[in-house]
Amino acid sequence: FQDTTEGTPQGGNLSPLLANIYLNELDTLLAQRGHQFVRYADDCNIYVKSKRAGERVLRNVTAFLENRLKLTINRHKTTVGSPLRLKFLGFTLGVDRNGAYPRPHKVVKQRIKRALKVMTGRSRGISWLML
Repeated sequence: FQDTTEGTPQGGNLSPLLANIYLNELDTLLAQRGHQFVRYADDCNIYVKSKRAGERVLRNVTAFLENRLKLTINRHKTTVGSPLRLKFLGFTLGVDRNGAYPRPHKVVKQRIKRALKVMTGRSRGISWLML
């Protein structure tokens, strides 16, 4: 536990609400430019047709967020890539003959499997007599 004097607590109810209010300008900008996008609090995906277009939009959005809204962008977590490979809120997109569908990202599935193995390990059994 570490005391902080700025920002809102991570995981609190107030943080996503404030993000939605503050990033409304970004939503307006993206809609005016005709972009397809999904944003949940401060996580955002913007869908364009090519990698080149994605890199151009990333430069423009980064400049808007840093210069206009005075936000800091985490460059390690910010990338341009295919929605079929990138993780967003623990999911990625799959495609079949019926179209696109959400599916859990492989990293998330592995983490869940590890947690289940710990919870259901052979050394954690209980006697039937205790039931």
